[in-house]
Amino acid sequence: MAPSVLVRPGTLADAETLIRVGYAAYRDDHITHAKFPEHLRRKYGMTEEMAWRLRTMKRALAAEDGDQAEKKKKTAHVVVAVLRSGEGDDEREDVAGWAIWREPAQPNAKPGASAPEKEKKDEDELPPSMDKEVAARFDAAMVALARRHLGETYDQEYWMLQVLAVDPKFHRRGVGKALVQWGVEHAFRAGRDVQLTASPAGRLLYLSQGFEVVAEETHHGAVCSLMVKRRKRDGD
Repeated sequence: MAPSVLVRPGTLADAETLIRVGYAAYRDDHITHAKFPEHLRRKYGMTEEMAWRLRTMKRALAAEDGDQAEKKKKTAHVVVAVLRSGEGDDEREDVAGWAIWREPAQPNAKPGASAPEKEKKDEDELPPSMDKEVAARFDAAMVALARRHLGETYDQEYWMLQVLAVDPKFHRRGVGKALVQWGVEHAFRAGRDVQLTASPAGRLLYLSQGFEVVAEETHHGAVCSLMVKRRKRDGD
């Protein structure tokens, strides 16, 4: 019996497994190597970086485990793809991948802390193995690319796939496809289109799922593709 893919909300109990899957998935990624260069990893080690990744993941997963009132307020969804195989006593489940999907931001949302305070807090938490200037420049470039081609308020209009990570040992099992379809279905049900920025490794997956390339830029030796999938309108 071929393994089936189940997509479910992530829980705090998944946190360490998701970090391991994410690290394996992005081990050879050009942007990851630029943000976390080898010379800084050698100098400072990986302990603080992995602890930071775990803290960040637990914060994201805490909302998934919250009460119904908290769940209604959240706009980020951590979803996990599980491969089920075997039957009866031989049945097993393997966490094969995960994704973070973001709903459109509320135009009049009131942040819990002022922007400068939040930026300072986030900066203080970043690990020493991260090249903070490179990371900030890249993130700003991706925002600017989306604003140029999707509009200044794109983050209030589109669902966004923020992260997609598939364990390399589970490639070509339909894991990435299932995680993409989860977000697309939820976005379309809400009457929203979907956008993402693809790495070269993920580009073919998104094309196969009906995404179109809107614009491309090269950063740190990798072509970054801004892609969208639009729902059908009346008359299409």
